[in-house]
Amino acid sequence: MSTEAIENTKVFGISPESDDAREAPKEGDVLGRRYLLMKRLSEGGTSLIYRARDMLAITGPNDEQSHVAIKVIKPEMAGYAEDLTFYETLTTRHLSHPNIVRVFDFHKENELSYVSMELLEGEPLSELLKRSPDGGIGRQKACRIFTEMCQALEYAHGEGVIHSDIKPSNVLILENGSVKVIDFATARSFIQVAAVGKSNVGEESSLYGYTLSYASPDIARSLEAAPADDVFSLACIFYEMLTGTHPFGRKASNELTDADKPTRPAGMNIWSWMVLRNALQVDRDKRIASVARFHRLWNASRRVWPGMAAGICVVALLGAGGVWVKGYVDQHLTHQSHLENAWSQQLASGEFVSRFEAMAAAQRLQHVSELDGVDAGLLQQVKPLFVAPLATAIDTALSFSEGDEIPDFQALTNEIDRVAAYFPDSLQLDQLRRQVTQRREQLVDLYSYQMAQSWSGIDYSAESANNILQAQVRLDELKATFPWDDAYLEGYLADVSRSVEQQDFYALAGLYDFAEALQQQYPQVKAVWGEYPQNEIDAGLAISRYLTGAAADLSVAEYPDDAVRYFAGNELPGAMKAMSDAWLDREISAGWQRLDKIIQQYNMPPQSKLFQDMTGTAIRKLDSKLEYHKKRGFRDSYATMNKLKQSIVAAQNPVTNTIVEGDAS
Repeated sequence: MSTEAIENTKVFGISPESDDAREAPKEGDVLGRRYLLMKRLSEGGTSLIYRARDMLAITGPNDEQSHVAIKVIKPEMAGYAEDLTFYETLTTRHLSHPNIVRVFDFHKENELSYVSMELLEGEPLSELLKRSPDGGIGRQKACRIFTEMCQALEYAHGEGVIHSDIKPSNVLILENGSVKVIDFATARSFIQVAAVGKSNVGEESSLYGYTLSYASPDIARSLEAAPADDVFSLACIFYEMLTGTHPFGRKASNELTDADKPTRPAGMNIWSWMVLRNALQVDRDKRIASVARFHRLWNASRRVWPGMAAGICVVALLGAGGVWVKGYVDQHLTHQSHLENAWSQQLASGEFVSRFEAMAAAQRLQHVSELDGVDAGLLQQVKPLFVAPLATAIDTALSFSEGDEIPDFQALTNEIDRVAAYFPDSLQLDQLRRQVTQRREQLVDLYSYQMAQSWSGIDYSAESANNILQAQVRLDELKATFPWDDAYLEGYLADVSRSVEQQDFYALAGLYDFAEALQQQYPQVKAVWGEYPQNEIDAGLAISRYLTGAAADLSVAEYPDDAVRYFAGNELPGAMKAMSDAWLDREISAGWQRLDKIIQQYNMPPQSKLFQDMTGTAIRKLDSKLEYHKKRGFRDSYATMNKLKQSIVAAQNPVTNTIVEGDAS
């Protein structure tokens, strides 16, 4: 636009005497002699969004790099929304991240307020979800959007900004597929607190409006914001992307209680569900505390990595340990005076101390009861003589390798308590107790994770059963219970039904053996077979045992003919009768096809008595027919029937494969 055109264009916000500032600007207007409004893009409850050209950044007639977005506060909403917009700008204009909308500056020209920001071309996530109500938007796409949202929020939290109103309409999917988090109008940070001059963020909650179905319960109750609040909102959106439904049925978060529990999405493994469920906790103290941790845990849960659960557990427990250590700082200072008194008492009680010093370190623990009645000062002198060997014994017990016997954690804790009865102020003993507890919980998490992975990706083989049993043995040693989920039975039940219906005898044997191996620990697996008649199971197993090589020598083993008679039902007698009654060539051929179908279906070997009976019946019928054709001189018919006979004789004698040719002359 030329300078003359700009001069002739209506300019808002310049003259205090003009009423223009009380009007909403239109396309073609210029704001503050700088921004030419090109096109209105959208309208919200408090503002209008325009595509505009920054007249100070134009380098050419079609320079799209000078295009920006202008968010104009509606004049009638200025009293409410102006503060929000100012705080949004002040809080977030220092944020520079590829997944966060760039906010440039806040402008106020007399009574007109507006914000200049990055121009984005895309679609809100809310619209994408509306188009995919059944089953979500797909696991791969959901995880990619989730990852980029995590990256945006991790960065914002690192800069001291908590969004506080993460919802699908505040997530923009650009045309290139990347994600932008927008609308930080309700964000909380130290900048905002200073701006309004209040020390309690909760006091200013009246300035903000939140979407109660996505805001955390703490934000909805106007409590001080924390990163865990964005974790809750992010988890709600992630759940909805994966399933197509809100985890709490869009119930207002300030009305949620611990009784409101979302259900596990179909197809999600147990470890991934534990991570997502913890991010959806109503109680902030039980919720995953940061977006970064939520992101790491989710990624870890999707990989089969032995020991991952244990590693995560260690990190979590060590993080919690800092609170405990802090509580003992003042306590340690208090006991300095007791240590000084103990030193003077040691000079007078050298013989008592020397007796314990002369003992072997492990032997001292057997004499700890001799400390009954000893004064506090002297106890402080001998404390290292008892605590140090106990620490060595604990370290040795906890340094076991995979395959070694798991230590008795309760016995270790009891030994610590026995020594702590004389040294209740010992920081080291408390550390040992926590170390034992952490190690046990770490192992419980590890074997529970391994068990969950085994059940989630199971193939019902002997190896799978062995892995489950080994993990169960470890959990039993730890006196822990695996959180069984009936969903584990769904796949097994489907495979059993398929193997029975399709008479897949190879699969049937493996599935049954799997249930047999686990029937003591998991009787519900074996109970699946109770839905089928026992004679049907026995017949199927008899064939499958033969086919899978259960017999020592299949060449001499007896084939279970009775099982074939059971499964063949009326088909076998009918086929035998059809062959006996057949006379025409086509009837004989059709009769043999029926018999051969049964032979192939049940993989009947030549040594089977039933097989010999079936083939013998066919050969006798063919011999009679061949004699007839020979007498009549029907050479073509004779050749056809003789060829059929040869194939049956070859099946009877697969080793020698000797066939005597007939003579049609």
